Formats: sequence, structure tokens, C-alpha cells
Amino acid sequence: TMTGTLTAPRVQAEGSTFPQMFVQDTSSGGGSSKTMQIGMSGTSMFIKKSDDTGSIFFRNSNNTDLLTIGLSDTGQVTVANELQAGSLDINGSANISGSLTLEGTTDQILVLKATDDGPIYHSYFRGSDRHAYVGFGGSNDIFTISNEESSGSIKLMTNNTTALTLDSSQNATFSQTITYGNST
Repeated sequence: TMTGTLTAPRVQAEGSTFPQMFVQDTSSGGGSSKTMQIGMSGTSMFIKKSDDTGSIFFRNSNNTDLLTIGLSDTGQVTVANELQAGSLDINGSANISGSLTLEGTTDQILVLKATDDGPIYHSYFRGSDRHAYVGFGGSNDIFTISNEESSGSIKLMTNNTTALTLDSSQNATFSQTITYGNST
């Protein structure tokens, strides 16, 4: 733990070397020390630790952690409070362990977009087992609502009451009167 103020000299790049600053903790003794390196590479800045344990914290003047970057192989980033951004691009998978709320005035607030002519759907899992999906299950133009459980049914409800049940044998049960044109 360091108390007081650390004043680092200005580091100037010479020749093709980029400017860098090192902060070294030698308090552990025995010749083993931990080093933090701050530097520039091209137009980018980097912060580097000598080991891959612990975290890098970005704190405010009240010493509150605002952003934590874990230094394990996963590179997990933790934001203490709400993350605000103009846009967020995730080029890979996202695993959200809590709830996801999409809120705004946009009419088309959620877009599922496949860049090929293959399937596009969203799935419903319990644990690691997919139970159902909604969408285009193949490269055709057939929109599917599918309960994949062997004894599962699909219910359509209005006013918190079942209007139609399709069971696993493809039997349709209507709760009320069926009207077709002028016939009942």
C-alpha cells in the first residue's frame, strides 16, 4: 500500500521507442517485484501488469470502483453501475445472467438479423436443454412456433384465459365457439 503522491517524470520517446512509464513494487522483498507499465503504442495507450492475477481498478475521487478489468485469461470486465453508451457492438456471444430490458420509443426495438439464408429464431432453454423455438427453423419461408417436448402443448391465451390449445398429437381444442363466416 502506498500513501502520499507519486510523481512520475515525463517520459519522452526517443527514436522509434514509444514513451513508457514503469511503477515497481519491491516491498515483497526477495527479488520478486510487481511492475505496472503505462505506455503508448502508435495512437493507442496501454496499461500492463507483470503478472496475470488481480485486477485493474478505475476509481473516482471517493475511491469507489467504477470499472474493474480482471487480469485472468478471460479478461472479464466489470462495471460497478450502469454502463451507458451510444451503441454497443458485441462480436461474439453474450451471456447475461440477470434480466435484459430493452426500452425506448423505437417501434422495432429488437431485430434478429441473419446475414445468410439459413435459420433465424430464438430459443427457449431450461438448463442446457432447448425446449422450444420461435422463428424460421430452416432456409425456407415457414415461420414456426415449436414446442419440442414430446408431451408438450402450445396455448394461445387472451384475457388470461386459454383460447386454443394444440397438444402433442396435433389436436386443437378451442375453449369457446368457433365462428366461420356466418356459421358457428
